[in-house]
Amino acid sequence: MKEIFNGERKFHHDEDRGFYVPNHKVIRNSVYPKNINGTCGFTAACILLDYWNKTLGGFVPEKFLENGNLKTTGFTLQDQLRKYSRYNKSWAKTITDAINSLCRAYNLPGRAYYTLGSIGVREYLNKGRPSIVFGWLNSGVDIKSIDSKPLRHIFHAVTVYGKEDKNYISHYGWKGYEKVVLKRSVIGSVTLFNPDVIIKS
Repeated sequence: MKEIFNGERKFHHDEDRGFYVPNHKVIRNSVYPKNINGTCGFTAACILLDYWNKTLGGFVPEKFLENGNLKTTGFTLQDQLRKYSRYNKSWAKTITDAINSLCRAYNLPGRAYYTLGSIGVREYLNKGRPSIVFGWLNSGVDIKSIDSKPLRHIFHAVTVYGKEDKNYISHYGWKGYEKVVLKRSVIGSVTLFNPDVIIKS
């Protein structure tokens, strides 16, 4: 078991048996705008920024908050992030650009980066930082295709906040699916977020 120091944050984890980022229940209990019309990448970005806002503070503009939680009605953080893109569907670069545009526009701390495959996810988790992964992911949920066959995998974007054995633990972006273990999934791209970097306008 290692003791990890991440700035002021310290947590214990055992990489062989599994672990979560510090304050992982913030992610599990996140209140966020609904995932609609293929907005899963933007939903995952909301959950990620909500985590940092509740953990360190200052990562979400006040206009998108209500009683300390993300607004879910009216013009939301998700709507603002979507304004930085032409499409609802996304991959890691789309979400990275949207997060960085938000940080610049509102003078917020933090910087997003993107990688291909799963590069960086393990390193960031070991530093106590959640990530957003995009790919052909184990659904872990009861979804049926048009011909009523269960779907084992779907193209999706989720917020990863821990490991269980060799699999990542994710918030699936849907109510009731706050802990989905990504077994036998193929990760195509990743958005990483470093809360300690400031983007210069």
